[in-house]
Amino acid sequence: MFSSFKIENDYIYVQLKGILSTEDQFNGFINGWMRCYNLRRPFCLVFDTREAKFTIENLKHSICLSKFISDLKYKKLQDPKLYGTLLYSIIISKSLATLILLRVLFAMQSPVAPVVIVDENINVLTVYLPRDIEP
Repeated sequence: MFSSFKIENDYIYVQLKGILSTEDQFNGFINGWMRCYNLRRPFCLVFDTREAKFTIENLKHSICLSKFISDLKYKKLQDPKLYGTLLYSIIISKSLATLILLRVLFAMQSPVAPVVIVDENINVLTVYLPRDIEP
């Protein structure tokens, strides 16, 4: 399994492990993310990518993830009570490849909610805010 989701109060910890190599793994990740909205309360996503292995092949999944984020932003406009519950995301990364894929992803599509990228020592590396939020 590439992704696992664990709920602790208002935080949902998403552990990413291994290589994202199949559509089923990608769909499992997307379905897990969508289930977070079923809580019907504000939440924060914490993505731990330290055990994930990203390759150039993951660019295809970045494009699909960009489309998913675009769809989420549309749903947020249509039903802000349900899809406006993601307050922010934290992404823990120790890999340059992960940072590059995130830059590509956020160049294609701004995040649905503010994103803070930290290294494994929890030092802030980058902050991404949606275009309509002033820093």
